[in-house]
Amino acid sequence: MHGIQTVQLRLRLISSVPTALVVGIAVMFMVASIVAVIAYLRARAFKKRLQDALYFDKRTQTKRIDALVDGFHNTILSFDRDVSMYYINIDNFKNYNDLFGPSLGNMLLEQVASRMKALIEPYDTVYRVHSDQFIILHPTEADQFGQMTKKLLRTLKQPYTVGVHTIQITVSGGRYDITEKNPHFNDALLRSELAHNEAKATGKDRIIRYNEAIKKKNDRAFETYNLIKEALKEKWFFLEFQPVIDAKSRHITALECLIRVEKNRTVIFPQDIVMYAERFHLIEAIDRYVIEASFKAFKSFEASGKTLDFMSINISSKEIGNHRFIEYLVEQAKAYDVQPKKISLEFTETYFPDNLDEETSFLNSLREHGFKIAIDDFGTGYSSMSRLSKHRLDFLKIDRNFIIDIATNPNNQKIIDAMLYLASTFDIAIIAEGVETEADVEYLSKKDIAYYQGHYYHRALSKEQLFKIFKEEKA
Repeated sequence: MHGIQTVQLRLRLISSVPTALVVGIAVMFMVASIVAVIAYLRARAFKKRLQDALYFDKRTQTKRIDALVDGFHNTILSFDRDVSMYYINIDNFKNYNDLFGPSLGNMLLEQVASRMKALIEPYDTVYRVHSDQFIILHPTEADQFGQMTKKLLRTLKQPYTVGVHTIQITVSGGRYDITEKNPHFNDALLRSELAHNEAKATGKDRIIRYNEAIKKKNDRAFETYNLIKEALKEKWFFLEFQPVIDAKSRHITALECLIRVEKNRTVIFPQDIVMYAERFHLIEAIDRYVIEASFKAFKSFEASGKTLDFMSINISSKEIGNHRFIEYLVEQAKAYDVQPKKISLEFTETYFPDNLDEETSFLNSLREHGFKIAIDDFGTGYSSMSRLSKHRLDFLKIDRNFIIDIATNPNNQKIIDAMLYLASTFDIAIIAEGVETEADVEYLSKKDIAYYQGHYYHRALSKEQLFKIFKEEKA
């Protein structure tokens, strides 16, 4: 009974509320709902504009790489088949950009991107990575026999009209076939880029598919990088010394310092180490180690009573132009009380830079401080008459490839004679590397060669082995 009375009371209260108030409340709720919907639509539109700004490149009318990074997994799944990633860039684009200016350079990029988009319709998966670098996603089956690759290279090579200019370009690219069930963007990008780098290194104007050889090459680079970092930290580097023989007395009269790495009682030779150290900007730390260790060794040999004409130190050509290096070298020579004239700095000819004026200024500065300058592997790299005329050199080291079978190889004999003539003209002493047989010595002894270096006399030796030899010499 009490419950029925309560319900009746509530009904009387509701019926007593004016109709206008009920309508007003309903209108308020309706307006609030409309405002919420409008706010939601505006927020969604703003979000889309923001995504367009982040994900769309207006210059080339392609998607930005961020769009692929954020939605990579879903993008790959949307193909519903195996997908290949192509990493493409214009060969020597900087040259065109510098020549014609950035405005025309941008016009060229727009046309290149337009052609790529037309090629892969209806997939719409061209992404701009940076500057002239693009990524294309395309079904793997479409390039099973290289059809897509050939078409891409052929289409992008056709002439472009840029302003009043007609430009013809080539592109290089790397292709990675994505076969993983749960692929990761960074892995796919790295592998396609590694294949692209291989295309660049092997002549450009090509697209190379990522393969086992490229993987091994990259693994080797990664291992060597880690080895260098660890060797610098743990002090695994050490020096051995290749004796330099006076051609007349046949005695050790100088030494060449050679860097080695010892890890787990295994000696590792430096060919790859130096190359990768230069690539990863670690060579400066190695050069400084070699300088200090060499100066220290020179003083120890001097203290033992051995007088050396000079000690050769191999320096990376990456140091050319680095005047901090010269300051460091002079400081260390003073710190160890080593006369600069007793130090010969060897630069490998193969890796000399193209800026001849900068190179000349750098080498002349070293000589002004008293250091001797040697060109290693002479005849194998970028030597020129201008180098010989501009640089004041002390030594030319003839590469061992010209010494092999010198007694019976008439072509090498002619090359050696020509080098000796040049050296004589410019008053440069010759060091013959790779002297390994008695026949080599017999032939070279008839020539105007100042020094021999090679296994016929000595392999690279430790400091302790040299002390023993020098002691026997004195006895």
